[in-house]
Amino acid sequence: DAAYLETEDGRGLYRASVDFRCSGEWGAEVTARIPNREDRTARVLFPVAVDTTTPSIGEPVPSIETSTADTPSGIAAISTDTDPDPDFYRVSEADALAKGDPFVLVFATPAFCQTAACGPTLDTVKNAATGFKDALTFIHVEPYILELRDGQLQPVLDQSGGLQTVEAVETWALPAEPFIFVVGGDGRLAAKFAGLVSEDELREAFQSVAGG
Repeated sequence: DAAYLETEDGRGLYRASVDFRCSGEWGAEVTARIPNREDRTARVLFPVAVDTTTPSIGEPVPSIETSTADTPSGIAAISTDTDPDPDFYRVSEADALAKGDPFVLVFATPAFCQTAACGPTLDTVKNAATGFKDALTFIHVEPYILELRDGQLQPVLDQSGGLQTVEAVETWALPAEPFIFVVGGDGRLAAKFAGLVSEDELREAFQSVAGG
C-alpha cells in the first residue's frame, strides 16, 4: 500500500516501500482511479543502484560539526524554519556522535528547497519527535551556505549564481534534499529517508534506536 504525502505547493506524492531483486533500469506503472471519471495511467523509468552515496544501513556514520544555537536570534541566524524547535539546534552532530547518543539528523531548508518537500518534511519530523526527546537528540541542518543579510538568511551563491552546499552535505554525500538519518547509540545508521515521509514511518525508526 502507498501512503499519500502532501508537499507545500499544494500537490503531493504516494510513498511505498519496494524491494528490488537487482540493480539496473526499472519502471513503474501507476493507475489513478477517480470516481465518475476514466482511469488515468502513467509510466516512469528510474535507475536502481547497487550502492548509495549516503551511508548504508548498519554502517558507521561520519562525524561533522553542525551549527548550534541556544537563543531565538541565534537560531534565526542558522535556520530558515519560520517556527523552529529550539531542541533541534542545541547539539552538534559531532558531539552527539562522540557522546554515543542516538540522534536524528535532518537536512532541510524550508526557504530555499529545490523539491518543495523540505518544509513539510521538517514539520513531520518535529511532530514525530514528540515523546522521543528524552531518548533522542534531534539536529536540523540547512544544506546550503547562508548568511544573514538585512535581517534575513540569504544563500551565498557561487560564481554561476548557484546554491553552495555546506560541508555536512559533502560529508554525508547527499544527492538531494530533504534527507533524514536516524543513528543509533553505537554510531551506526539505523534508518534513512529521502524526501517526504510519514510520521508513522519516523516513529517506528525512532523507536528502533530509542530503546525501552
